[in-house]
Amino acid sequence: MKTIKELISIITPIEIKGNIDIEISSISINSKDISECSLFIAIKGEKLDGHDFIEEVIEKGAKAI
Repeated sequence: MKTIKELISIITPIEIKGNIDIEISSISINSKDISECSLFIAIKGEKLDGHDFIEEVIEKGAKAI
C-alpha cells in the first residue's frame, strides 16, 4: 500500500483537501471496482460522469476521491 502523499509526489495537484497520509490499496475510475481503502478518480466521460458516483464509492469504502 502507498499513501496519497506518495502517489501524488510525481504530479502537481490543482487542489488537495484532507489528509494525504491515508493508505490506498487500489486506484480506479470505475465505481464497480471500488472497495475499502480505494482511491476513486472521478472523470467526466463521453457517456457518464464519474462525479455522479462519488456518494456510491464513499459508501463502498473509498478513502480518497
